[in-house]
Amino acid sequence: MSGKAAAILRLVLGLAQMIGAMVSFRLLMTTGVNNMALAAVFVTCLLVAASVVLSVKRR
Repeated sequence: MSGKAAAILRLVLGLAQMIGAMVSFRLLMTTGVNNMALAAVFVTCLLVAASVVLSVKRR
């Protein structure tokens, strides 16, 4: 993967992580612990894991 493509991918993953964290927090605060809130947390964790894997792979 070229440097520019990797940078764009990291940027998109970072933005998705921040949006996922905000959505998860909002769902947890407004609806409590339910399936939708847990799914949002799970998806956000997957995005974080993908970001970590890509950053370790890059080194």
